[in-house]
Amino acid sequence: MAELPKYISPLERDWRDYIPSVVQFNKVLQGRVADFLKDKLGEGGGYAVLTTGSDGRLEKGPVSRVEFLVLVGDSQRKSEIMGSVNDTIRAHNGFLFDEDVEVKDLSSDSMNRYNNDALRVYPMRIVDAVQLFGDSRLFGDAKMKLLNEWLGDEGTNLQSRCRQKKSEYKKVSATGKQRFNKDITTTHFDLETGVSFYNPGEVGHAPQSFKMGPLRYIQFAIMQDIMRYCRVDSNYEKALTLLDRLPQNTAEKLFFLEADNLASLSHSEVSDLAGNYNYFLWLYHLSQQAQKDSNR
Repeated sequence: MAELPKYISPLERDWRDYIPSVVQFNKVLQGRVADFLKDKLGEGGGYAVLTTGSDGRLEKGPVSRVEFLVLVGDSQRKSEIMGSVNDTIRAHNGFLFDEDVEVKDLSSDSMNRYNNDALRVYPMRIVDAVQLFGDSRLFGDAKMKLLNEWLGDEGTNLQSRCRQKKSEYKKVSATGKQRFNKDITTTHFDLETGVSFYNPGEVGHAPQSFKMGPLRYIQFAIMQDIMRYCRVDSNYEKALTLLDRLPQNTAEKLFFLEADNLASLSHSEVSDLAGNYNYFLWLYHLSQQAQKDSNR
């Protein structure tokens, strides 16, 4: 069974010292999980197992479970591969792996939409992903298909969805509240009292602290700018090269885009934005730690 690396609690360090340790925690964890999966699943012919989300961005704390994304190159083997991967994860799970595994068939599934849901556009799931093991060509093919979807007939809709998500999380950042419909509003944090709320096990639209606000806002703002560059200001080869070279970590993305002359912000603005992102990431992990400690 893969074991968690040494982890320094956010309670023990300020955000400037905490964030570098989280990055290294995730790098070591990814290596251990990759070794574990190789041992249990073999070489992974015809498919590839990635980790994505906060795992891919090297921003995950140990309270969150490791998230997997499986790419399948052979449609006829999709059910077989899904069964093999899911059985392995569930049999050796403990409290480490997320059992909700998304499987993308490269021949038919969207690379931008979570489980092909038209309302759940998350291109970051491919952009931020890290391959753990399997056929590396499939990950490259997934990035090409992602880009082709941006440049194709649905590109305008995909970019519009990202713009809407960015606007939604900008509003949450300003209020701490997220309205889902006229009857349901979730408070993620209270700006007047300085209290954040985190309870992922709550039924319905659970409070998720600063994840649903400043963190998501910056992630979608970066994604929108990358999509705009690839669709409007670049050619295909340059766009694909950008996707291949782009760092997964959010703060590193900001400095990379600045270095590649793709940021519209000054250096001090980029530095402030990266610092603010990491500060809220630290606060988010503090919320997770507090929730975990309260359940002991």
